[in-house]
Amino acid sequence: MVDFEQLNEEFKAVFQVDWNMILPSWYMNNKIPTYLLKIAEILRVKTENSKDYRCRIEFAVFNDSDVDGVVNFRTSTYLPGGWPEMQRAHKEKRRESIVKYHAFKIEAGTGKRFAFEVNEFLDFMINTNIAGNLPNSFLCRATGVFASDTTQYMEEVSRDYFLSDTNEFIVDNTDPGCKITQPSTLLKLVKNEHLKSPKSWIRFINFKEENAIFPTFQWKEYIDQNCQGTTIRSFVFTRGKSGDYRLTWEADLPKEGVYEAFVYIPSYSLNMMQKYKISPLGGEEKVVYVDTRGEWCSLGVYNCLPGVNKISLSDEGEENQIIVGDAIKWVYQGKAME
Repeated sequence: MVDFEQLNEEFKAVFQVDWNMILPSWYMNNKIPTYLLKIAEILRVKTENSKDYRCRIEFAVFNDSDVDGVVNFRTSTYLPGGWPEMQRAHKEKRRESIVKYHAFKIEAGTGKRFAFEVNEFLDFMINTNIAGNLPNSFLCRATGVFASDTTQYMEEVSRDYFLSDTNEFIVDNTDPGCKITQPSTLLKLVKNEHLKSPKSWIRFINFKEENAIFPTFQWKEYIDQNCQGTTIRSFVFTRGKSGDYRLTWEADLPKEGVYEAFVYIPSYSLNMMQKYKISPLGGEEKVVYVDTRGEWCSLGVYNCLPGVNKISLSDEGEENQIIVGDAIKWVYQGKAME
């Protein structure tokens, strides 16, 4: 494998052409697809023989662009003989599983939903190929929970299938409503910014390789399939320090009422407390500490007026603690409390 930066430097020296300046505009001018993805948990299917390992895979993809694209998915299954045979294959340097690939053309503005079962299931991967999605591949394994629905199908779905509940208002770290105040500057994370200017993808510390997460006093961004987001799934992080509110999500709520506030915390903060300030429009501010659990965590219930309502994350934390920010949401519960 050849390092791209090294190849580019040698190419510039000979031809005076910088591919870092050409490739982003080439993608923009020629267009690439962007997809909305919804991947359900992979569940086990009950069989007459309890030793059989059969799983049900369900996922959906929508091409949210004006150019056709191709999505691949891969299933890996155990070799005949199961785990012992996999161990023998590993020792003998043979392929350790049976791998099957499938490709589907997803035309612009269309979507497909899939559900199928796989015997002796090991893992499943979706790859969006050359597209505006980051990450471009998603690896999934079974949860161990048994499925109640065992239907199998491939059917057309519309964009509405991928939209959140009309009573949910989500702001992700990649949305314009999320603002980070660095110690000396203001950084707005804009959706698909990595496609809009040369080399702006370097904001993702693991864009080209699997870099470890070492927090510093600057906010950085990390791509991960388990994050919230539409075309880009990522979180931002920094080192725990003095306690300034550097990260703020602003949600423009459409109507007055009672809302429950939630924050999504990826599982990279090692189960330490994070401090949030909730600022409902027309109400009193409240500070809430949340023990991170890698899921949606409630920040309480609030009366909110229509307009911009804010949730802020403090960088207060223990030395070398990783403070992480991904997404928040307000969920409408009903009319305002008296």
